[in-house]
Amino acid sequence: MIKNLRILLSILDTETVSAKWLRERVTSGDMREADKNYAPEVWRKVIKGKIERRQVWASKVRSKQQQVPVANSEDENILSEVAALSPAEFEAFTVALIEKLPDIVAGLEHRITRTRRTGDHGIDFFGMFKMPYPIDYQIEFLGEAKRYKTPITPDQVSRLVARLGRGQYGLYFATSWYSEQTQREIESDRYPVRLFSGQDIVNILRAGDCVADGRLRTDWMQLALAEVDVHFADGLRPTSLW
Repeated sequence: MIKNLRILLSILDTETVSAKWLRERVTSGDMREADKNYAPEVWRKVIKGKIERRQVWASKVRSKQQQVPVANSEDENILSEVAALSPAEFEAFTVALIEKLPDIVAGLEHRITRTRRTGDHGIDFFGMFKMPYPIDYQIEFLGEAKRYKTPITPDQVSRLVARLGRGQYGLYFATSWYSEQTQREIESDRYPVRLFSGQDIVNILRAGDCVADGRLRTDWMQLALAEVDVHFADGLRPTSLW
């Protein structure tokens, strides 16, 4: 028999609670009495249906300032190097960037394949992530890599969304940022798409040890772009078995 468990976490808007209240709720056998004698006022309001919660996380909609490096900063210089790549080079760069994720996320396994430049149905790469034991779960993904200077609009992301099959996730990498409307549509419609902005790219580069002395590491970039003209799949059909 398979049972699904769903837990909803709420944080009470209070700085402290009584340890005796928590202990009595577990050991006394009468939680109502424990609540009556020791519960904080905010919990008593919850019991009466007056629920006041703090937000566990901030809004997932980010401003432009949160998505791109600060002007004249070292991060901006790094992103400028990335933005100077040709479209084909940026696709190869993005694949190499994803190849660094197992170095950042311990235990993560992955495979990734680049598509050809034409007839790729708008998809630049595809692959899978495998979560480590004991989760041991495989996630298939499709992705796009776009070297833009202007904000990414909903219609640009919608092409990737339209290509996603059941159980697949989308990865969208751009050197610019995503408009508020784009982010809200992804969030409100619950599309399984992760949006990577220019600042996200720089953050991954730093976490993956691809930056030295405020610049992209030359040795890593040479490896990343070594096969820029070699495409490993015809459209969405892999030419080799995983």
